[in-house]
Amino acid sequence: MRAARHRFLTAVSLAAIAAAAPPARACPLCDTGTGQRVRAGIFRDDFAANAARTLLPFPLLAGLVALVHYGPWGRGGRVAGDRRTPRGAADGTAD
Repeated sequence: MRAARHRFLTAVSLAAIAAAAPPARACPLCDTGTGQRVRAGIFRDDFAANAARTLLPFPLLAGLVALVHYGPWGRGGRVAGDRRTPRGAADGTAD
């Protein structure tokens, strides 16, 4: 019970500190003309299409990794629900 209360108080404290903190100045060029031109070039009308094209490879690669890891039919190389004994299991030659 004490650990849960400690975690709750820590989370509330961190949230209060984060809410009260001033915004960070991570970009020294943002207020300059160069920074404004860069921002305008990134956030144009075609931003959504560019973001989609940029992010598209990630789900494709995740699907490819899942296909390699699990195989085309799931774990074990059998179709889901197939409870038959694999070929060669009876005589000990199955892999």
